[in-house]
Amino acid sequence: MAIKNPGELEFNNIDEKLMFIQNTLKVEKGNRNDFAKFDYRTLSDIFEKVKPLLEQTNCNLRITDDLIDANGHNYVKATATLSDGDDEITVSAHAREAIGKKGMDEPQMTGTASTYARKYACNGLFAIDDTRDPDSMDNRTEMHHNGSPVLDGRVTQNQSIQLDRLARDANTIPKDKVRIKKIAKDGYVISATEAQLLITDTKEGHKKTKQVGKKIIAEWTKKFAEAGQQDSTDALDENGWTEHLLERAIAKYNKTKQEKK
Repeated sequence: MAIKNPGELEFNNIDEKLMFIQNTLKVEKGNRNDFAKFDYRTLSDIFEKVKPLLEQTNCNLRITDDLIDANGHNYVKATATLSDGDDEITVSAHAREAIGKKGMDEPQMTGTASTYARKYACNGLFAIDDTRDPDSMDNRTEMHHNGSPVLDGRVTQNQSIQLDRLARDANTIPKDKVRIKKIAKDGYVISATEAQLLITDTKEGHKKTKQVGKKIIAEWTKKFAEAGQQDSTDALDENGWTEHLLERAIAKYNKTKQEKK
């Protein structure tokens, strides 16, 4: 039986469910590598924290592996899939099998690569920032959620996670989604400065598409009616109760109110 959503929380689609999980999920780095002196989180840590949120959103998480041969090396491609039974969102990550790692046989090396790839697929899906979180076994090349390497001076791992989240956000303007997806496909090779400007501009664009909640709609419908500004309510009903349009209607409301004093 699913846990009831807190308050009046409603989900219209799987993107909103993923956003809720991303905003709510907190996975501490509860493990310590005493030799290298760093803290890290494991795949099991992520599973433990995300399971209650999966139940709360009526979603399930599936992770699958594929073996890929590239340039004479074996890679494990892990794909994490969030599904609500109707729609799904997937994120993949890659990890290369270690070559002749001391003390490991071939199945162990494959298993280690699988665990590493699965962890970073989950990081990408749930927007978990592991920029300073090296693997518990060794310090591999830092990768973006889609398997592209993190390059000096280019998009950081934290920025690529933010961009991926914005590309999946229902409030992101379509042209921004297209641009972000192309940047990801190209391997996140734009500069970190350009990436930050894009993140800022995309978030600003949310105001033009983000719908306000039912309580706010009810509150301002009443205020507009009391102020004799039914035209504001009609315009919002027709064009959508977005943050951007509501801000303009409220400015008109405040101006009229001030003039009557």
